[in-house]
Amino acid sequence: GRSLHIEQAVAVLDPDKTGEFIPAGTENNLAASESFMLEKISASEPVEINLQGQSFSLLTVVDGQARAVGAGWEFELARFETLVMPAACSNYIVKMDANSSALHAYMP
Repeated sequence: GRSLHIEQAVAVLDPDKTGEFIPAGTENNLAASESFMLEKISASEPVEINLQGQSFSLLTVVDGQARAVGAGWEFELARFETLVMPAACSNYIVKMDANSSALHAYMP
């Protein structure tokens, strides 16, 4: 199996160091910071993910199924499957099945 690096992990821990968690304040925007946004997608209408060449996009289906559709490609995603899109990719559309939801993480 893979070796664990417990001593190295303990050596770099800083329990006094904290970050600032900023709840985004809406039902669909779950968390936000300067460098990270997490939102819930559970729409009956298609949702466009606009990367603008500025951010990666991580889409994880947490309930049901979804379909991600871009220029010349399409992926079906089942529960707990994740699509990773680099910032260099073009925009894409997320189509959710009824009663489905997904988490979308990106840089604001």
